[in-house]
Amino acid sequence: MNQEPCYDGENRTKITFMGIFPAAGKNLHAAVALLSFCGIMLGIGSSLSSHDVLTLLPWLDMPLLQAIFIWMSKVGSFAFSFLPVMFCIAIPLGLARENKGVAAFAGFVGYAVMNLAVNFWLTAKGILPTTDAAILKANISRTLSAFRQSIPGSSGR
Repeated sequence: MNQEPCYDGENRTKITFMGIFPAAGKNLHAAVALLSFCGIMLGIGSSLSSHDVLTLLPWLDMPLLQAIFIWMSKVGSFAFSFLPVMFCIAIPLGLARENKGVAAFAGFVGYAVMNLAVNFWLTAKGILPTTDAAILKANISRTLSAFRQSIPGSSGR
């Protein structure tokens, strides 16, 4: 059985199975580059605003410097908070040969719809934990009571 090669649109460039992997690797470059930058910002900002560093280097405890360091850690945590979104946009953007904006938007919409669908399913099944204050207080007191009873020599009162 002789299979004809697959061609890409009007460019007539041949698409091969092994040619997909380098293209897929290139798709991740933007997200990974942003991760490294944000990781450096997060590391520097978090470390220079930590209590231990401020104890060792008290001259860093100026309000302006602390505001800058906290800003750096907030900006740095952006990439780690939105990591799935970045990859859902970067992969279709890199794979699309035409209409890259539409592909990136479709990647984001797909991610948002998946999150909403999973949230609906978990809520419908009663699997999601509740954030009701009374229930949280009961769970904490039950956990502390169980911990106190597990200590040898404790009366459990």
